[in-house]
Amino acid sequence: MMIGGLFGIVFILFPKAFTGDYADITIENVTSTPGGKVTIRFASVASYGTPVSVQLFKERKYVSGTRDESRGSLLRRPVGRERVVSFNLDPEGTATSEHFEDSPLFKRLLVKAGTVYHLHGEQTLTLFDFMAADGARYTGFIRVGASLSGI
Repeated sequence: MMIGGLFGIVFILFPKAFTGDYADITIENVTSTPGGKVTIRFASVASYGTPVSVQLFKERKYVSGTRDESRGSLLRRPVGRERVVSFNLDPEGTATSEHFEDSPLFKRLLVKAGTVYHLHGEQTLTLFDFMAADGARYTGFIRVGASLSGI
């Protein structure tokens, strides 16, 4: 009985001792412009103290990103955040139709609105990964428990 109570206290005070770093990423909305700019609105619910970062690269060089670490819960419970990330899926400037979603370039986007991704530890959710016409590689990730770093 005493051991069960001890585990209960540890779980209440340090829930990550059992779960480790994790985040549920929900892609809420994807919008685009005819020029290829894509905006993703997503929600993340992460274990207490777990960083969730967005990282955008061109040719393995960090271009931009953000990092958010869940804090603020007295009992160290998972914390939810809404985030927005924007990027261009058409760096070549290729003429597209009025609705970029109908363009073959829109297939460069690897996530879908309404989908929930459950990530543990140092897992990565790839938003896009493609080679442009000039041979440059563009990649974008949501990383859990990872610092901003190269790929």
